[in-house]
Amino acid sequence: MAPATAQKNINLAILDEIKLPCPALPEQREAVRRATVLLEAAESLSVHFVRVQEVATGLTRSSLAKTYRGELVPQNPNDEPASALLDRLRVESAKAAEADAEVAKPSKRKSRPAPRQKRAS
Repeated sequence: MAPATAQKNINLAILDEIKLPCPALPEQREAVRRATVLLEAAESLSVHFVRVQEVATGLTRSSLAKTYRGELVPQNPNDEPASALLDRLRVESAKAAEADAEVAKPSKRKSRPAPRQKRAS
């Protein structure tokens, strides 16, 4: 152990006393071989994961584009065209804005003055 001082330290004399068991050389080589195989597998998975992410991103963009073009489901010929729907929504929005403006207008009627309070005698 380290000598009793204010600051603990480790010196070579102390380290020489410690016995560290070491596996035989064939076991060390096998451990290195297994670790190398696992690291290569991890690297391969990492590369594969990046490719899958890129494909998924492309599929998301493709799906959104098809959605906007109306290609994901068969179209009902009886549905109104999008342009007609947009025109109808614009008209309804304009009417709602006019109604809101009417509600927000101040009244032109003059307000009555507050009644006077009687003085206490």
